[in-house]
Amino acid sequence: MRGLILKDLYLIKGFGRQYAFVFAFMAIWGIAMKATSFLCIYATLMGAMIVLSITALDDAVSFNRFALTMPVSVRTLIKSKYLLFIITVGIGTAIALLISVITAFLSVEMNQEFGWQDLVPSVTVFVVGTSIALPVILYKGAEKGRYAYMAAMLGLGGLTYGGIKLCQKYKISLEFLETIPIVLFVGIFAGICIISLVISYFVTLRLVRKKEW
Repeated sequence: MRGLILKDLYLIKGFGRQYAFVFAFMAIWGIAMKATSFLCIYATLMGAMIVLSITALDDAVSFNRFALTMPVSVRTLIKSKYLLFIITVGIGTAIALLISVITAFLSVEMNQEFGWQDLVPSVTVFVVGTSIALPVILYKGAEKGRYAYMAAMLGLGGLTYGGIKLCQKYKISLEFLETIPIVLFVGIFAGICIISLVISYFVTLRLVRKKEW
């Protein structure tokens, strides 16, 4: 497991400069547009998408087929990818929080504030969306997995938009969310993330065991 994670981290290091360059460009654009929310969400998105990039690189050289000739099980391969996702999305979330804190601390004028209360639901959407797509990514490959990821994110976006519209139609205020204790608020969304990842992991494991490498 440790060797697989290190292999993926070295791959990330290989194209890390490209990611840094793109993020720096987006950061300049976000500051110019005074959009803290854009920067925070983009940082989280980059963290969530790395597992798809790594899977595409593995598919290109048939790495999994090679790995299974060594004392590495299918379960270990799958675990490594889920652990990689948790690591990268965690880093992306940390960067997003740092951006939010810096802009608040420096009193940078932005179009709207974007605190951790906004970031937690956003991270949850990315985690759930990726959890839905990961079984397809690891079973059918990164190429088809991209379509599954886009479909999952569009579906979640549609549900979120529809839910907000229904609340507006029936005059249901969402301000009560601000009164929920911090521990409970974070715990609810963390629970959703954990449950979605656990379900996704077992679904992936069941599918990949039937795969002909």
